[in-house]
Amino acid sequence: MQNHRTNEGATAETPGSAVRDIITSLFVAERFIRLGIASVNKGELGDARRQFEQARAIQTAYGYDTSLPGFSAMLAACLTASGNHEDAEPLWNANNRGTASATAAIRSALAIAEAGYLSEAINRLHAATERFPDEPEIQVQLGLLLARAERTVPAEEAFRCALELDENHSDALVNLALCLGMRHAPLEAVHCLQRAQRNRPYDARIGLLLTLSLKAAHGVGKQPDVLLAQPAADGMDQEAISTLAAVITREPEFVDAFMSIPLADVDASVYAVLLQTLETALEREPEHAELHYHCGRVLERLGRHGEAIASNEKAVALKPRFTRALIELGKLYESTDQTRPAVERLEEAVQAGADFADIHFLLGNLYRRQGDLERARTAYHRALTIKDDFDPARQALASLPQ
Repeated sequence: MQNHRTNEGATAETPGSAVRDIITSLFVAERFIRLGIASVNKGELGDARRQFEQARAIQTAYGYDTSLPGFSAMLAACLTASGNHEDAEPLWNANNRGTASATAAIRSALAIAEAGYLSEAINRLHAATERFPDEPEIQVQLGLLLARAERTVPAEEAFRCALELDENHSDALVNLALCLGMRHAPLEAVHCLQRAQRNRPYDARIGLLLTLSLKAAHGVGKQPDVLLAQPAADGMDQEAISTLAAVITREPEFVDAFMSIPLADVDASVYAVLLQTLETALEREPEHAELHYHCGRVLERLGRHGEAIASNEKAVALKPRFTRALIELGKLYESTDQTRPAVERLEEAVQAGADFADIHFLLGNLYRRQGDLERARTAYHRALTIKDDFDPARQALASLPQ
C-alpha cells in the first residue's frame, strides 16, 4: 500500500526511521530482559548475564531512564530524538518524588560537583539533609557524591538513611548493593538488588548487577534463593498516561511511529496502553477528529473492528473531508464484508482528494464484488493511469470477462 498525502496536510508516512528504530530497539531490549529473568530463575547465570548486557546496551544507547516503565521511557526517547525536549522532560522525571526545593538543592550541589568542587558539593548536600530531613533523594545523591570521593563507608550510610525514609527507593537499593559488593558482601547485595528488581523489573542494569552478585555469592559458597519478577504487561501509571495524552493531543501524527511496527514485532500491551492514552486525550478534546481517527487505528490493530469503525465515523462526522479516516473506514468495511458502506466511504475519499492507485484498485475489487464489472474496469484503468506498473490492478483488469 503506497503512502498517501491528504488535503489535511497529514500523511500516512511514519515520523521517521530514527523514531521507529528507537521503538523497535527498546522492545527488543524488553525481550532480552524477560529472557534474562527467566535464565536467572533457572539458575543459568551465564545466559542471563549475556541477555541483560544486550538489553542494557540498547537502553543506554537510547537514553533510557530507569525510573520509568518501558513505554513511557520509549516515548520520551523518541521525543528527545526528534528534538522535543520540552515534552520529553516530564516523562523522564514522572517518578520524581522529591519536592521542588529539594530538587533545586540537589541540582545546585551536582552543578558544583561538575565544576570540580566535589567537597563543597558534599557539604551542600549534608546541609540539605538537615533542611529536608524527609527527602530520601538527597541522601541518595549525597551517597553518590561520597562514593565518587571514594568515601565508601559514609556513602553506604547515606544510602541506608535513604532506605529508612523510603524502604522501596530503587536507586538507594542499587547503590547500597554496589557498596556491599565493594566490601565483598555479595549475599547482602543480592537481597538489596532483588528488592530493587521487584520495583523495576524492566531495568536491565538491575538485572545485570543482580546476576553478577549471584555469581559472586556462588563463588563464596552461598546459594541464595532468588525468584525474579517479570515486567508487568502494562507498566504505565496514570500520571505518565496523562503526560503522554497531552503530547499526542498536540502531535497526534506521533502515533504513526507505533502503528508502523507490525503487531507481531511488539507486545500487544503497548497498543492497549496507546489506546488508553488516546482515550485520555479524547476526554480532554472530544471534538479532535485526528484523535478519533488514531484511536480507530489502534482499535483495529487490537482486532476490535466494530469499535474501530465507530471511532473513525466520529472522525468523519467532525471532519467530513478527512481522507485518512474515510480510507480507513473503506478498508474496515471491506474487511468486515460490508461492501456498500465500503464503496461509499472510498468514493468520498476520492472526491476529497485521495486519487491514489491503491484506492481505485480497492474500489475496483468492491465494484466487482457487487457485480458491476464496468465500474470495476474503469477503476482498474484509473489505478493504472496513476501508476502504470501497479501489477495487482493490471492482473485484476486482465481477469475481467470481455
